[in-house]
Amino acid sequence: MATKNVCSECIKHSGGCCVSVRFNVHVREVQPFLEAQKNGKISDKQKLVQDKSDKAQYLYDSGDERCVFLNDFNSCSIYDKRPLICRMYPILWKKDNHFVDLICPLVHLVPLREIATWPDKNKESLVFMDELEFDGRSRQYINLKTLNSMNDALIILKDPDVGF
Repeated sequence: MATKNVCSECIKHSGGCCVSVRFNVHVREVQPFLEAQKNGKISDKQKLVQDKSDKAQYLYDSGDERCVFLNDFNSCSIYDKRPLICRMYPILWKKDNHFVDLICPLVHLVPLREIATWPDKNKESLVFMDELEFDGRSRQYINLKTLNSMNDALIILKDPDVGF
């Protein structure tokens, strides 16, 4: 399945995860954002600021607007250089806890067991990102550990030898 097509359709329909974004960008990934800011592509309603307590982190906030890199064709103009948070979405993290955004259509199209492997596949990058700034109240998130526990419980319930 081409996840890029799913994302493009979602963005076309509602703006998806590329509208009203607020996320951390590591100094290793910030160059396209700094260039966009320098070239006046980041509007007055958006902001890119360096974290005062952690100089390796920047906060990008698009306000109510589309991400600065979402082009007219509903695709990312820096797709190959997009930040880790965009590559990992619908997974977000705070320290060692990983959360899945249940609103994202990928959650309903890509097996959750596969999505749950994404943190391990990106473990090295997650280490330098440490903790993300994201608002867990604005969407419906579930902790991957909780999700795995629920899945294990459902497997037991489906087992004919258990007697349910």
